[in-house]
Amino acid sequence: MEVYNLEGQIGQGTYGSVYSATCKYRPGRFALKRIHPSKSSNSLSISFYREIVVLRQITHQNLVPLLEIVTSKHSVGSSNSSSSSKDSSTQKKEDDATFVKGDLYMVFEYMDHDMAGLLNAGYKFSVPQIRCLMHQLLEVLDYLHTEKQLMHRDIKCSNLLVGENMQLKLADFGLARFANREDGRYTNRVITLWYRPPELLLGEEHYTYSVDIWSVGCIMAELLLGFPAFVAKKETEQLDVIWGVCGTPTEDNWPTHKTLPMWNNPYMPKHSSNAQMTTKWKQMIVSEIEKRRLLFDNPTNSNKTVSQVDRVGNKVSQPNEVTHSDAVDNTSDMNSGSSKHELGGASGETAENVREHVDSHADGGGTSPADTEISLNDASAVANSAIKLLERLLALDPSRRFSARAAKEDVFFMSDKDSLHWQNLDTHQKIDTGGSFHEWETKQMLKDLPGGKHSKDRRLLVNNKRPRDASTTSERHAEKRMKR
Repeated sequence: MEVYNLEGQIGQGTYGSVYSATCKYRPGRFALKRIHPSKSSNSLSISFYREIVVLRQITHQNLVPLLEIVTSKHSVGSSNSSSSSKDSSTQKKEDDATFVKGDLYMVFEYMDHDMAGLLNAGYKFSVPQIRCLMHQLLEVLDYLHTEKQLMHRDIKCSNLLVGENMQLKLADFGLARFANREDGRYTNRVITLWYRPPELLLGEEHYTYSVDIWSVGCIMAELLLGFPAFVAKKETEQLDVIWGVCGTPTEDNWPTHKTLPMWNNPYMPKHSSNAQMTTKWKQMIVSEIEKRRLLFDNPTNSNKTVSQVDRVGNKVSQPNEVTHSDAVDNTSDMNSGSSKHELGGASGETAENVREHVDSHADGGGTSPADTEISLNDASAVANSAIKLLERLLALDPSRRFSARAAKEDVFFMSDKDSLHWQNLDTHQKIDTGGSFHEWETKQMLKDLPGGKHSKDRRLLVNNKRPRDASTTSERHAEKRMKR
């Protein structure tokens, strides 16, 4: 452990803290995940061991690789050498130590940002960036679901790490499970509340990959809208928010919904409603696309397609619009929980089914399966295509959701397929914020803004750039160490 030099804390979770660090013998930066012992038994969480087992069996360019596991021989911290009281020095060492003797640390490749950190800081993603990131996420989920029969069960923005070069990597496999149980039964207490599918909220314990697909839909909507798609504090409230966009369950859109454990006992929708995704989201998505063009626009590319359009500047508030940081602050991030639905769910849609889906993408009529391109200069056409895909990712009936493989071949990704690879994106589509942003450190930085959480304009980025006088949490830690 002592071969690593701490730079600062960048993450905090239920089972561990994450630090950025450099190594004395290897170039580059690393992410060190310290595993907290269980408070009840003072032993390591079973989640830690499960994550190790999973990580040893998977490898993909869009997964964060586990490099090694190390332990600390000594406690090293900011205050253990300056404690004046002998009887309290031991406690201060345990509380303030960066590295605690005997603790285990998982060493991962370091990534510049996580998606939640960027969104909370005020970053606005362009359509080309969204297409690139979502396609990478679907690629790695296709690998996990199809080749490894593995459900992640914790897909959310803070677990999507993003490099400045726009490469995405999926992290945190503490809740992942292989879909190989004979009875197909799993806990439904998984997935952070905002990204949890309705079948889990209604008590389903027999599920599979479709739970990950719902989370993907939530993230795609969040990137396009500029704020979380479904925000609530309680599970019943979360269901009501979902019905408000996707409609209430019926025999047509979800034939088996009445068989779910919590349907009608104790939960019933307050009132019936039809799906309103297009009505509620389309104009907001069109507005966001147009605004983001102003920020990302390259004058030499004014006639190019949407995959070369650029990102949005300062967000102009719309009536009743909720900013990303406001939504995050005004609700609790309910983590943990897991449940599973029918095995046929997400993997039921094949690439052949996608061709049938193409027919419904044009307004006022069908398109030929061969005509898979959309007018990428037209914000309305892009929004229509995005919503058609979201309707399949966020289908109430798990068996009707796209599989990851079908989704990545959707019309939304068909135009300018070369730009879907992060290495092929134009230079002005790379992330250049002037600093790193991870969810935990971004929250700490937002607290330090003038006016605190009640400030009307709580953004760390202006035009997707960090002001020169701003500094990340890790940089402030580094400055303190230099002074010592």
